Amino acid sequence: MPHLIEPRSNWQKLWMYGLTAFSLFLVLATFLIMVGLNVPFLNLFRGQLHLGHENNVAAWFSGMLFFSAGVHAFDGFIENRGARVQAAIAWLIIAIILLGLSLDEVGSLHERADNNIAPLMYKTVPLLPIQTAIIVLVFGSMWSLWKYPEYRKQVVLFLIGCAVLATVHFQERLENVYGWGDVESRFLRGLRLAGEEGTELLGALIIIRSCLPNSQGIFARSGHRTRPVFDLATYWSTPVTLVSLFLLVPGFTLFSAFIGEENTPRGYPASWLAGVLFMCAGIAAIKTYLEKGKECGQKRR
Repeated sequence: MPHLIEPRSNWQKLWMYGLTAFSLFLVLATFLIMVGLNVPFLNLFRGQLHLGHENNVAAWFSGMLFFSAGVHAFDGFIENRGARVQAAIAWLIIAIILLGLSLDEVGSLHERADNNIAPLMYKTVPLLPIQTAIIVLVFGSMWSLWKYPEYRKQVVLFLIGCAVLATVHFQERLENVYGWGDVESRFLRGLRLAGEEGTELLGALIIIRSCLPNSQGIFARSGHRTRPVFDLATYWSTPVTLVSLFLLVPGFTLFSAFIGEENTPRGYPASWLAGVLFMCAGIAAIKTYLEKGKECGQKRR
């Protein structure tokens, strides 16, 4: 049964503390940059640490938060496949949605919707039905997982994270209605933007924490090493997925060229794919250690 084996170390806390610390750093950096405080370090990297900008380190980190949550959700699919099909399908749907959110965050897809820069995507397939379908799939998946008592805490936490993310949309609406983006005070502009972007990061962190118990294989006790450990990173090793991945590269490149516009610092889907592949390569390289911990090194002595 899932979730009965506790990890050998505090890796979960360390993982969450690290992600939270860097998220807080980016929120603070964004606020200080907006205020105009003269800090040499921020002045040097202001273009990369601003959460309100696209196609930079801050946007990449925000997208990789959703990708990390998707990796943990995919581990839920791996652990339940074959035994509990309903739970496996639910986690797979959640993983796909989180990967889509990651792509949107790095590739700046929804930012282009209002400008009709990608008419093939946004005119042929309207945005509202897509959003509605995502909401239905999320709640349907959560209802499926709720039937398993061991997943109920995760379901509640996941829905809280979704609710936090939903407030970002209302913050943007209020900004447009009351013209908060046009206020003269740098302090108020910085506070508004840092609050909005910080809320998005907070929602992503809560979702990561809700999916985190699925990756029980990290440093698991002896005899339980078949539990999933970031299995999405090595799931591409099958011939079908490798061929599909090979075909995705030119597809993402052409799509990025199609939606690109001059003199606009938007993100691109091809950048997301490159970042995800590098992350998967890094995870795959340390996967053996994550599965066996210190024992791996001790056996080599």
